[in-house]
Amino acid sequence: MRKFWLEQRNKLGLSQRALAKKLQVALPLICKIETGDRRLDIVEVIEYCKALKVDPHQVIDLLVQLDKENF
Repeated sequence: MRKFWLEQRNKLGLSQRALAKKLQVALPLICKIETGDRRLDIVEVIEYCKALKVDPHQVIDLLVQLDKENF
């Protein structure tokens, strides 16, 4: 997922700092999410999707696909 979030942020031309400001969170949180040191809960996923202009359903589908690949 972290690769997906990073790609989406880059597509929008947002820096980590700009995304943190948009989400009203501390910059280290964005860094931790993108390095995989921190996962998002479902509410945070939806907020992240809004900030990165991604359909939350697309993210859920991606998560289900990744889960199936791990079996």
